[in-house]
Amino acid sequence: RFFNFLDKNKPPQISKSQILNKHILVSASEMSALVKFLSLIVGDCIPIGNDMWEIYLSLCEITNIITSKVIAPEFVDLLRTAVSEHHLLYIQFFGNLKPKHHFLTHYANLLNK
Repeated sequence: RFFNFLDKNKPPQISKSQILNKHILVSASEMSALVKFLSLIVGDCIPIGNDMWEIYLSLCEITNIITSKVIAPEFVDLLRTAVSEHHLLYIQFFGNLKPKHHFLTHYANLLNK
């Protein structure tokens, strides 16, 4: 090995103030890994029907579809539905969507092209 993989592959620590402010400072690749693996880390500790967990699971579904190497035509409609459901849940609990959420509404149309 040319470098210590375990030392170089550590996610940043999440501080208590980041949790209290509901704003975690991570890179896009770190956030992608967090979204991908959070359910494996804490999923069995989350009560069934937890609303915040449902929002997270809908985000996982969207992420899984758009990061797939191959997207079958039937997944385009699934993506459209998943984005719509995620947005409804997000608005219900957090208020207005951010522009980056709106951009997701265009992904299904772009995949059809």
